[in-house]
Amino acid sequence: MSDFAEFVELFPHIEQMAILHDAPPGDFESFMRRIDPIYPREMITIGHYGPTLREQIGPRAIGVFVDQGDRKSTRPELQSLAYLVC
Repeated sequence: MSDFAEFVELFPHIEQMAILHDAPPGDFESFMRRIDPIYPREMITIGHYGPTLREQIGPRAIGVFVDQGDRKSTRPELQSLAYLVC
């Protein structure tokens, strides 16, 4: 979970964030506590994935999508990225 927080911390500006997960509640809450100071929880689109995706990537995975919008990053590779941990 710390990898996710470190990934999100790479962005100096976040326009939008979405999380798709199948993590146990305790693991997910721990992750969200790390993200709270970086981006407000109520602004994050959060969804759960179902059996079809679970069959492909496995249970307990979390995917994070971060978009910086129109702002130019000093690191162009970080304009919009998704990160998945299975």
